[in-house]
Amino acid sequence: IELADIRPHPFWVPVLLLSLQYGTVSGLIAASIAIVGSVVIGLPDPDIEERYFSYLIRVWTQPVLWLLVAMLLGTFRARQIEQRDELLQQAENLRMRGATLLDHATNLRARCNMLERKIAMRETNDSSQLLASLAKLDAAGPGRWAEALESALTIGFPKSQISLYAVDGTQVRHVLTHQRAVVSATSGGPIPMDIESGHPLLAAVVGAGRAVCVVDAEHDPALRGQGVAAVPIFATSDAVRPRAVIGMLKADILPSNQIDTATTARLAIVAAHLAPAMQLGLISSVAESGAGGIVDAGVVPTIRKWRLLKVFGGAQPDGTHG
Repeated sequence: IELADIRPHPFWVPVLLLSLQYGTVSGLIAASIAIVGSVVIGLPDPDIEERYFSYLIRVWTQPVLWLLVAMLLGTFRARQIEQRDELLQQAENLRMRGATLLDHATNLRARCNMLERKIAMRETNDSSQLLASLAKLDAAGPGRWAEALESALTIGFPKSQISLYAVDGTQVRHVLTHQRAVVSATSGGPIPMDIESGHPLLAAVVGAGRAVCVVDAEHDPALRGQGVAAVPIFATSDAVRPRAVIGMLKADILPSNQIDTATTARLAIVAAHLAPAMQLGLISSVAESGAGGIVDAGVVPTIRKWRLLKVFGGAQPDGTHG
């Protein structure tokens, strides 16, 4: 029996397998090799009465079908292979993206931990510096406590403007201003340093010894364009009448996150530590020191006589007050 007489032809096997497995190119190659193999092995002999064209059709029908089947099945397989490659590429991209996100998350976590440590260390350091500055204010000496005052106000009230006033008899004198404010967001304009004698703020803070703050609507008439909060500075020495007001600490400008119900309490802490230095007549040392951030604004010439005061409100040798 001849190979060409076997039905189906054995060459169908490689053509179908290669087309289904590897696509169009491999299928066409297999079909071409099968055709060449058929010719080399030998084509079947024509019958005695068979016409020439009938013989050609009978002989070349299967080779042509090999080519057509290779192209048809190979095209479908090629599409599957292309889709498979796209899915593999997408999977690889997703894997690489996941690895990148994992690295980024790891680095971000490490950075967050580092920032948390820095914040914790900074807060501890600021708290220690604030306590040290307040302690220095208690042990004030000429030319030494201005730096402590500057440090206490800078740490306790960052980005703020705070003014200090002294009570000299019946007068309230603007002594100095600590300026660290960037934007006057809370004031709406410049804060006047001098306060007229009839201002309700003096009656509330100096006269009645009360602390006022804008968070309390009842205190708005007392402040009236003079900042956001103010607290009295009480005398602590036995030589002065108990609870006598010897000065005033006024917050001209404060960031919004520092304005709350505890604003006056924080100012009162600084005011309490300022009281001993004021009673010793050392306020003029602050104005003369030129410490960074502390500005001597509007100090009257008689401030040099402050050191002569033993009791606030007492008369000077020339019979005048301050």
